[in-house]
Amino acid sequence: MTIRYLSFDFDGCLFNKEYCKLPHDDFSKHLGEGVLDTNKDFLDWLKRENAEFSAAYAFIGSTRQDYYTDLINGGTIFNFKGSCCPAMETICNHLAIHFDPLLLADLEGDLESGTSFKRIMDEIRNNSWMDTTNNIHKHASLDIHQIDECKRTILFAQMQKASIDHPGEEIIFDFFDDRLDILYALKNYFTQHPHMIPINVHLRLHAYAGKDVSLQAEIQGLGIPLSSYGACFKQMQENIKDLDSVANVLKELMLEMYPELQQLLTGKKQEVRKPVIQTKPKSEISEGQALYQNIIKSPYFVANAEEATTVLKNNKELPFVIRESRSQLPGMITFTLVSDTSKGIIFSRYALNHQGELFSVDDKGAYKIPFSGDLFGALKADIDRVKKRVDSVSKLEEITFTSTTAPTENKANLTKGLLAAEKGFFADSEKTKPTTAAVHNWNLQP
Repeated sequence: MTIRYLSFDFDGCLFNKEYCKLPHDDFSKHLGEGVLDTNKDFLDWLKRENAEFSAAYAFIGSTRQDYYTDLINGGTIFNFKGSCCPAMETICNHLAIHFDPLLLADLEGDLESGTSFKRIMDEIRNNSWMDTTNNIHKHASLDIHQIDECKRTILFAQMQKASIDHPGEEIIFDFFDDRLDILYALKNYFTQHPHMIPINVHLRLHAYAGKDVSLQAEIQGLGIPLSSYGACFKQMQENIKDLDSVANVLKELMLEMYPELQQLLTGKKQEVRKPVIQTKPKSEISEGQALYQNIIKSPYFVANAEEATTVLKNNKELPFVIRESRSQLPGMITFTLVSDTSKGIIFSRYALNHQGELFSVDDKGAYKIPFSGDLFGALKADIDRVKKRVDSVSKLEEITFTSTTAPTENKANLTKGLLAAEKGFFADSEKTKPTTAAVHNWNLQP
């Protein structure tokens, strides 16, 4: 029979709205059964499904991959969630499954798997988890600037470990998260790079935020299981802004060692990249059109403004939704991002040229937004900057306009300030930093 692995997000997923409403119980909520009570239907469903597998295991799939991130996300007196570590033990005991305590801090700190988890649990038992001045351990930590919010590094390491621990076994790897943007990024990355998943692993991505479970994607692995996945993870950390490049380098290394993989990977690549929407031959589809097709097929795309408002209201975890723009620009594909702020709904216009370059658009012109590969990540970063500025004022009318002092040659990469929502666009200004090439230092063996 097949083995099953479960990987759970916590904040917004297992630590959902109902869990957050529970009293902190003298800051010990994470030690009790609140996480079971607020996820009862979900856990009962998992338990029934687990019976169909020969064995079941579980990972922590949250970005809480070290002590400090776990602590920071623990919440406050008004919204206390606590540590995910004891809650994970409670869930695994309830489901009667094996818990794999690997955290990325173990790989970063060259520690034995499970060391970071054990140290966090020691702090909790010692009542020093919330008091860093009285910690009984020195904790390995991840560089905050190298954390992959899309969790590609987390799933890569977990799937590799699962494969190495169970050679020759078929593995179903089920990942659960409340955020559709993360699930879409994972789907996009591992569909484009199936060799990053071991060949005996079948990845399934699910959306869960406390109520219904929704399967978002399934991807069959085509890669070689790597016992040196820790070294691979470190390369990914060092090149966190260019994980596509890391995947391509790793693919070349795999093909050097196992040339027979070429036909399998090439066939898979053609299958997953088969055009769905286009009516013209692929050679006539520009990079900008291809990117816009990805937008249309993404979970962010909605039909109209009314649907945009409804979707945002019912899916608070979404950073934005996207609809067609009524305003067109010659030679560009325009679209509108709709997002919710403390001041209400705002509408921001963007455009793609046929070279695949991204621009923010206002009534005065278009302003280039540099990005490398991750279109949705670039849009989210731009909207996050807009939201911060909107949230910092009491009224939209108080938003000030700033001019830039950048050289003339950078003009296309800059905006002139922030425009009001009723004009259809918010724009933030930031000078583009040069992109450094990815650095790789591979010495890997499968």
